[in-house]
Amino acid sequence: MNPMFPDLPDCDKHPATVGMDFHFDQNGISEEVLRNYLSRAQNCNVFNDPEITEEDLRMLFTTGAKMWSRAYTPWKMTGAEYKSFDWMRKTMAAVHEADPDIVFENCIFETAYRSVEEIAIPPETFRAFGLEPEERNFSYEAMCFPDGRFLGWWGPDTSVPDITQLETQLWFYHRACLFIDLGFECIHFGQMMLVCKDDVGFVIFDRIIRMIRDYARDHARRGWILVNAHIYDDRVGNTDRLICDFHISPTRGLPPIGSVAHKPTEYAQEIELLAGHFDAIYLDSVGGVTPSGWRTSSLPYLIELDNAGGFEENEWLDAPCWPKQTEWYKGGWWGYDEIGWFAIQPGDYRRKWLRYAWHWIKNIDGFGYCQMPGHRPAVGYAGPNGELCNEVQYLAHRVGDVETMAQIWLEDHAEWERSRKQGAEK
Repeated sequence: MNPMFPDLPDCDKHPATVGMDFHFDQNGISEEVLRNYLSRAQNCNVFNDPEITEEDLRMLFTTGAKMWSRAYTPWKMTGAEYKSFDWMRKTMAAVHEADPDIVFENCIFETAYRSVEEIAIPPETFRAFGLEPEERNFSYEAMCFPDGRFLGWWGPDTSVPDITQLETQLWFYHRACLFIDLGFECIHFGQMMLVCKDDVGFVIFDRIIRMIRDYARDHARRGWILVNAHIYDDRVGNTDRLICDFHISPTRGLPPIGSVAHKPTEYAQEIELLAGHFDAIYLDSVGGVTPSGWRTSSLPYLIELDNAGGFEENEWLDAPCWPKQTEWYKGGWWGYDEIGWFAIQPGDYRRKWLRYAWHWIKNIDGFGYCQMPGHRPAVGYAGPNGELCNEVQYLAHRVGDVETMAQIWLEDHAEWERSRKQGAEK
């Protein structure tokens, strides 16, 4: 019996995952286990909205998700945020009692806000860098690029942090250790190509991740922390050694040629996936030696329906556009961001498109996996007069998409079983 939801199957007997290996430890994660996790990854902001956390949990146990991506997404960091950490710890502990294989993911994004100055630097963070502890809070200015690049990038008093600055290194290390202590076993590092603009060969990024892995060896639930970022080539210097355990990328796609302007309330605004457009990772995930020690010609990767906002005053809203490689967001998804586009499509098309995306991504090069959407900020027609609203959440469990996701995974599991049986017979 599932101790959290008695009406659902036992976690170790879920038909979408039964028999699959999800074991990893302080020595790393095998390719088979990593692929098993990526094949059962679902994006769900479990800790972003406590009022619907129980709904989120039920959905994830229903689909059989094992990697709970973006469980928490602290884009803007404040001192008040730390008050919710005890609740997160207790919730994760309860989930892990039901299913110890589940991986929760947290995020350290490519953002620095002045509000970081509300947060004290713990003595152990200083000591990890060989520094004498000081009684002070983090400094926003000390995280910024010295030449002023990226100032105001996300609005007033914001910037992209510079990984070559010691303050940013202290911040990344502190946050990662904090998340590990809470029970998270995966960290997404966002657009590291921005953060590492001056980090030639990712040498500093690599050093910080190695420090975080050293901490995880003694403090993480299973002695290992899974690392990923929006990146597809993270080889260190001139070596073939990779920093990330897996890559992750936005979906990327374009309307079919010949599409005409119309609203999604009329009929679906179709999107086709394709390789080679803008920064799409398909066929381009670089291989090498993974942090766990195994070699691959291409690092396995996840594809997510990304959110970016910014549909206001978009001249391409509800119109097809085939932008230049450098202008993908101008209108490639009918003027919306990816998850916003998905959220407002007719339900039958959403579910049809999920099946299409799952199989297309799985087959394009043999290394990609379609992350199921679950709970994520989106846009929608939710204003008092039917206008667009940027505060809408995409909630799969409230729009009838969960059954399709569960069925896709059941079919994939049947294929996995057939493949395993054929391998045993040879």
